[in-house]
Amino acid sequence: MVTNSVTDNRNSFSSDYTRGAHPRILERLTEMNVRQFDGYGTDEICKDATEKIKAACACKDAAVFFLVGGTQTNQTVLDLLL
Repeated sequence: MVTNSVTDNRNSFSSDYTRGAHPRILERLTEMNVRQFDGYGTDEICKDATEKIKAACACKDAAVFFLVGGTQTNQTVLDLLL
């Protein structure tokens, strides 16, 4: 049985929505909240992340797509693998 205890070192597949955000994440969200961005996936942050992903994968021609949440991402990966 997998528990949700922070002290439990086993893998847990509970939703990350059940935990609060790290203080540094909250701080960054507060900073970014006052900025205006283009639509999701077309903004400067996504463009920068795309380049970092391509570099990390050593594939400059990679097609990088962003999904809106973990559930969608998990389903997409599982569909690909199965």
